[in-house]
Amino acid sequence: MYFIALSLPILGPMEARVGFGILFWIAYYWVSGAVPINYTILVPILGAILFPVLPLGKVVSAYVDKLILLIVATGFISAAWIRWGLARRLALNVLVFSGNNARNQVTIWFVLATLVSCLVADTITAVAFAPIAASVLMASGFDTVESRWNSLSASNLMIALAWGSSHGGFGTPLGGGQALVVYQLLGKEVGHNIAFIDWAMRAIPPTLFTAIFIVAFLRWGMKYDVQTFSGGRDVYREELKKLGPMNTGEWVSLIGFLVAIGIAFLEPFIKGLPFKIEPAAVFLLIAVIMFFIPANKEGEKVISEEMVKKHFPITAIVVWPTAVALAAILEMSGATKVMGSWLAPLATASPAIALAGFTGLAGLMTQFSTNTAANAVVVPMAVSTMKAVGQSPIPWAYSVGLMGSLGYAVVSASGGIAVVVAYGANIRRMFTNGLIAFAIAWVANWIFWYLVMFVFKFAFYFRT
Repeated sequence: MYFIALSLPILGPMEARVGFGILFWIAYYWVSGAVPINYTILVPILGAILFPVLPLGKVVSAYVDKLILLIVATGFISAAWIRWGLARRLALNVLVFSGNNARNQVTIWFVLATLVSCLVADTITAVAFAPIAASVLMASGFDTVESRWNSLSASNLMIALAWGSSHGGFGTPLGGGQALVVYQLLGKEVGHNIAFIDWAMRAIPPTLFTAIFIVAFLRWGMKYDVQTFSGGRDVYREELKKLGPMNTGEWVSLIGFLVAIGIAFLEPFIKGLPFKIEPAAVFLLIAVIMFFIPANKEGEKVISEEMVKKHFPITAIVVWPTAVALAAILEMSGATKVMGSWLAPLATASPAIALAGFTGLAGLMTQFSTNTAANAVVVPMAVSTMKAVGQSPIPWAYSVGLMGSLGYAVVSASGGIAVVVAYGANIRRMFTNGLIAFAIAWVANWIFWYLVMFVFKFAFYFRT
């Protein structure tokens, strides 16, 4: 695929063809799973070496970005949530509220995972909650992966958790690589770092708007064979009692996380300091401090090496810099401009049609590759194309980036989905229903941004 791209004049000058070759090569690996996904980090470098028309130093430097610290730090802190039981405590409190109605539980698990994944990577969200969801179903008689797979209602619950872990990831820059790759791109476009609170205020409303439609589909569009799970609030309260009061590890990991988030979101309002606050650095500093704070009498620290080995999503810090490097290579090689020239007629014919085209492309790509990969490829293309016809890049980055984050159909779409499948989410039903969910989210996303951009023309979404 790489060498075929080099031979096609339609792909532009040779530098652009190299960019396309790397894109086709890595996209095939991401979609097919022909090699372990962690190995794909080498593809951009190999592509630059095989036909050396791109400066290798710039290709290598494209991998390096300070935002990787944010992924590392949130992964550390979230691992502590799992180890010390904070994630389980949170989920059980929610279940006490929801009761044992099957549709209510499906809704609650989707909403809970969506909200948490706004602040924590999708893989960590799934790792934290999938065992709890499985244990809830086990208490209702679905005590094997096979039984959960074969039950419509039990599988719906696991699917809801998988989709929720994916759905919220664009809400803040803490949600994972799919948000960070757009956060970085948009910061370069507007010429300054975007404050976390500014990002969240623009990204969370469309995230919640599309979530309403997915909840409706989960509740009334999918089939159920059990209307009420056995067990109920008393069972969940009993499990909470077994946890006892919050332990030191829970308190420290929760307070540290809240402090870091507070500083990140309040950063625009903190004036008069002799230095600039970097949210990524704040998170990392707090995570490092937790390595030295004892969590129990035995001397185990709030975050430990063994804990990180067990719970840290290593794929997140491989796929994200790979996607960032790919986006840089597409821009550096001129491949983005070539793709933009193909789609320019669509943009000039009707921006509303362009909105449907770019968001649909991003959403479709994330169903079959990864959300980070989809945003790394499609968002730069959409932004450069629409800038060329006089459109502001800001709403285009948000609208396309959100749709590129919503993976539902295939296990590869996000790490969170892959984790939940291991606990009994029926892959076949997730694929067929996931494609419907993608179509629903695509229409909902288009409606939201059409109203924002072309009907009401909210100035808030055109500046940052």
